[in-house]
Amino acid sequence: MSDVLHDAKKYITFLIIFIIPLQLLTLSTVAACLDQKSFSIGEPKFTEEGFTKAELNYNKEKVKQFFNFALDNYLTKGYPYDEIRPISCVPKKRNFDNLNDLVTNDVLGNFTITLLDSLTTVAILGDRKQMKELIDIVLNTYDDFAIDSTVQVFETSIRIIGSLMSTHLYVTDPRKKVYLGEDYDGESLIRLAEDIAERLLPAYMTKTGLPVSRINLLTKFKELTVDFLNENNAAGMASPMFEFTMLSYLTKDKKYEKITRYAFDKIWSMRSPLDLVPMSFNPQDRSLYSTMTGIGASIDSFYEYALKGAVLFDDEELYKVWNTAYDALKVNAQGDWFYYNVETQAGQLTTPWIDALGGFFPGLQTLDGDVQDAIPKHLMYMNLWDTFGGIPERWSFESNKLTKGILPSNHLSDGFVIDSAEEESEESIQRRNIPLEWYPLRPEFIESTYFLYRATKDPFYLNIGVRILRDLEERFMGPCGFAGIQNLYTGEVQDRMESFVLSETLKYLYLLFDEDNEIHRNRDNIIFSTEGHPLWLTPSMKRDYKENGVFNDTIWINHLEMCEYEEMKYLERMNKEGTEAEKGFFQFAKKLLSKTASDPIKSEPSSIREEKNSQNFMEDECNFKETEERYNEAPAQCIKPSISHYSSKRMDHDKSVKWLQYSDILSHYDRLFEVPRRFEDTLTQPKLLSEAGYEPMTLETSFYSRYANPKYSQCRIKSTSMVMDLIFMSVNGTYHRPTVSSKNSTIHCETFQGKRRLRLEKISPDLIDTYGHLVSPQLFQEVQRRDIYNDNCDSLAELYTPSALYRVIKVDGIDVPEGHTVELPHDELFTNETLKEASSLGLNSLHQLMIDCTPVINIQIK
Repeated sequence: MSDVLHDAKKYITFLIIFIIPLQLLTLSTVAACLDQKSFSIGEPKFTEEGFTKAELNYNKEKVKQFFNFALDNYLTKGYPYDEIRPISCVPKKRNFDNLNDLVTNDVLGNFTITLLDSLTTVAILGDRKQMKELIDIVLNTYDDFAIDSTVQVFETSIRIIGSLMSTHLYVTDPRKKVYLGEDYDGESLIRLAEDIAERLLPAYMTKTGLPVSRINLLTKFKELTVDFLNENNAAGMASPMFEFTMLSYLTKDKKYEKITRYAFDKIWSMRSPLDLVPMSFNPQDRSLYSTMTGIGASIDSFYEYALKGAVLFDDEELYKVWNTAYDALKVNAQGDWFYYNVETQAGQLTTPWIDALGGFFPGLQTLDGDVQDAIPKHLMYMNLWDTFGGIPERWSFESNKLTKGILPSNHLSDGFVIDSAEEESEESIQRRNIPLEWYPLRPEFIESTYFLYRATKDPFYLNIGVRILRDLEERFMGPCGFAGIQNLYTGEVQDRMESFVLSETLKYLYLLFDEDNEIHRNRDNIIFSTEGHPLWLTPSMKRDYKENGVFNDTIWINHLEMCEYEEMKYLERMNKEGTEAEKGFFQFAKKLLSKTASDPIKSEPSSIREEKNSQNFMEDECNFKETEERYNEAPAQCIKPSISHYSSKRMDHDKSVKWLQYSDILSHYDRLFEVPRRFEDTLTQPKLLSEAGYEPMTLETSFYSRYANPKYSQCRIKSTSMVMDLIFMSVNGTYHRPTVSSKNSTIHCETFQGKRRLRLEKISPDLIDTYGHLVSPQLFQEVQRRDIYNDNCDSLAELYTPSALYRVIKVDGIDVPEGHTVELPHDELFTNETLKEASSLGLNSLHQLMIDCTPVINIQIK
């Protein structure tokens, strides 16, 4: 191959020839852009209707200019190195002097990664001429990837192999704008993808079949220490399955699929009894480094490729993995606004923070059709952007006063300990709120914004895109590209533009505004890779692979057979040596189940005693009218902009508007402004933003006044009821997801096996319930408290009217809509054994579940 560095001069002439036709921004143009803070693309012709086609096209063209500005600067000032520094305008190179600089060297393999990773964005833009020029640069630079660089297998797979395959699909498909026909030989990009895949495959040559994290593209493992090889994460070991399986389809060599799919399946087999996958393993011997799991860094792409692989490859087994893993997350890790990091064996909270990479998950939920849960999870990340002007790498959702007891030794983050006895300094508060304070222009939040807009067509998401577009120009643009922020509190910038800025961040932003993009107008089963590269398979391609794909590499056939043999030995050894450990787990599970049956609500051990001291029911009824008056005056969890009125002219005009008339979220989502209030201790805006008047996206007057329907824009009253989780566990059963029926207003649990989580609220007269309503005393009339199976509750039923009732508001992470009934199976909750034992669970004559003689009014036992 042609060494990129030593033969750079050979391509300078070539580079100049092919770059001159591009729309370059000269240094003087860039300087002018920086002074004016805008690109010259003509005056927009907007109307009062809002997001018209003209405005969307204006924003789309602006993103296109941003992309060309950054790419052109890389090609003229960064090539042939991997990146361009957007502030100093010099190449960002691999750290040749310090091989332990993994943050840099894992990604920068001295293989022009910005050029390769950007190709598919050019395809999205539909620029055939530019595509031809860039492919010529690539093919004149590389014959192969025999480069003396140690790189990360995962990052190289998603950025280079994924891009080369996607670009090949685009330029060989006659239906695409960048189709090259005779201007491309039809195979060179795939040959390069195959070459680098072959150089990565030896990473899988372990006795477990799990890949080590790094490999040298020229010398394999020469001079690599165990520190480079002994730790890998679930995403890194499982996710290459997606790109490598696609490569098998394009080359008809099943080797790539078989090797990487074996590793994916092995990772899934290592899940806990709760179906939770740990984040970090030793690929050499399967030993655990961390039992934590979540949806962010180190495990994100595992979920992503389970679902996306199922769709792209029509793979039912992968879809089963996704469904099971997603159910486990909803039962064990789901919160109202985000998914927690939890421990895999018991599902207990492990950290008081979430990370930026988790921002992709609402987009994945949208792909699966769970828009209902995707909306609030996405709103959490929108509030992070509103607060910090970007998505911090980590954000703490609990203040120090609330994290006591969650983590040992008061540790809030790695290497950072707060002494709760002392008053915190401003710096320590900042570090507590965002322990990792940088934002390198990651795309995940923008990606989810795009997918939610495509699913809902709500202008709410277009408005987010407009804010991000404005921030890119006013806060992130440098002389030679777009710079991340090293410290969101101080505004310190990063002099780095990673390749994903061009391959994902700007791509998803462009697609958000481009209604007419060919991706949105054809029936290709297009799936975006985790690096944002569009991939698809036609029926004929799938058929061809099924009929003509081969796996005849004896070295790898023998290796996989050896891995299966080692797996059998491992399981036999665990069956003998691990018996006590297994017994320990089952004893723990049995104990947990027994505890649930005997004392299901730990926080309420004295609930029966409370009945004797409760207020008389008639007093509650008499006071209800007064309480209702206070309720009507209660402040909502809402902040609205100063808008005097909606004029009749405005409303009359709206009746004729057909294009995105109202925002459904702005008009109907009554929890829209809950996040800033709920997390006010840690969502503290930096002074540099507050002093600049950086306001929340939803409160921009022009947007709110146009897209909020005044007939429905109401905020939910803050709940004053107590909420608790009730955990059930059956170690031997198989979990089945509850089914929701809007027609019958029911959520039905066919079985109650596996781990189940019911979220209950305790309601009393004079309280505000979860749905924002005042609890009516009428709910407490005709309450049946006698247990049909024993007489423990008889005396209470005769002497006292209950002052509190229970209502289930979530089942396994699924919201229970107001007025819905949850149906649970009788024979699994009330067995002969449980009926003989003392239990807090009971059943009344209305078939309602009872807990400590108190009915759960919307649970029916069938």
